Amino acid sequence: MKKILQHDLVRRSALFTLPVVAAALVGLVSIPVIMGHVGATQWGLLATIQGACLAFNLMVGLGWGATGPSMVSALPTRERKATYAESLRIRGVAFVVIAPLAVVACTALTGLPVSTTLLAVLTYVAPAANASWYLIGTNRPIALFAFDGAPATLGQVAGLLAVVRFGTLDAYLAATAAFTLVGVVGSSLYVLRRPEDGPARGAHRRWQTTLKAQIPGFAAAASWTAWSALPIVLVQLIAPTAVTLFGVADRFLKFGALAVGPVLQAVQGWLPEAGTSSVRVRARQALLVAGAMGVVGGGAIALLAPAASSLLTDGKVVLSFGIAALVGAAFLFDAVSHVTAMAVLAAMRAQRALAASSALNIVIGLPLVAAMTAAFGAVGAVGGLVVVSLAMALLRVGIALRRIQVDEFTTRLSP
Repeated sequence: MKKILQHDLVRRSALFTLPVVAAALVGLVSIPVIMGHVGATQWGLLATIQGACLAFNLMVGLGWGATGPSMVSALPTRERKATYAESLRIRGVAFVVIAPLAVVACTALTGLPVSTTLLAVLTYVAPAANASWYLIGTNRPIALFAFDGAPATLGQVAGLLAVVRFGTLDAYLAATAAFTLVGVVGSSLYVLRRPEDGPARGAHRRWQTTLKAQIPGFAAAASWTAWSALPIVLVQLIAPTAVTLFGVADRFLKFGALAVGPVLQAVQGWLPEAGTSSVRVRARQALLVAGAMGVVGGGAIALLAPAASSLLTDGKVVLSFGIAALVGAAFLFDAVSHVTAMAVLAAMRAQRALAASSALNIVIGLPLVAAMTAAFGAVGAVGGLVVVSLAMALLRVGIALRRIQVDEFTTRLSP
């Protein structure tokens, strides 16, 4: 046990947990405060904007947020800053182009003033231009907290104080936008001014080549976002009476995803950093870690979700042990699938497999969830998540193990 606790991967995971816990706690507090001072309708419009901005955030961040950590961790130190600078230029241009479109879309979607949606876009889309993926890949959890976690958390706290004082959504968003911009600018200056990571200018590459390399990561990120957001929309459209029960079940999966985040971030930086000779060994260890995390987390959800759902909803919506077991199984398979895709396959340069599996997840997975929802309601929706997550986990782990075996065979044949 002592050896496990002292493992570098465990230490990194613990450090990466800090910003996640801080953001989760403030996020829980913010809901009743905002509702209480601007009303449930305004809060609902804010939630709608947050959902819409996920898509625009993806368009700005491209694939760097998904596979960037593994990519930069595998680079020689002297090439890292130039790679980041190239990414920053592309994402900066993307933000300048996409931000006005996001403002127009959010204004049309909600009917809120342009001033409000502009502040929202700065809060929820601008973070795609920060250096968080680079800080994860280069194992700088303290800097990640200082320039990503802390601005997000402090911005929410300042926003809550502002909304209590002024009672408007604009006051909340002005505070969050200000702290977001501080984090984005600060993180980039931190990276670009560090002499340890080489020069900011490197070998010139055509921007088309760089963008093409982002397709697998973008596909994986888009798949993960869609898979997180769309099932509850399908339930609302197909079986509206089941949406409350499914919404509570889905909330436990979202909490589980928060727990996966720090471990994924740690693995993304740890797996490739020791060089290609160690990737195979570390990839196997990463798969074991993902499986263990899934079993522990899934088991906890299965056992605790019935009582926790009753507590959180004041007894109005209580998950049965059967549904809780399905939610736990979905978490188990989803954790294995996600870590395998974003860390193991990314580190092993299995870009095509990553992109293909991400596309299958949406093209086949969502229709299956829709069909099972139509047949069995909320239970069918959760069961559909289990089936699709299991299939994705088996597919991605199978691809990863195959790549490991091929690399080992090639190594044995090498002189």
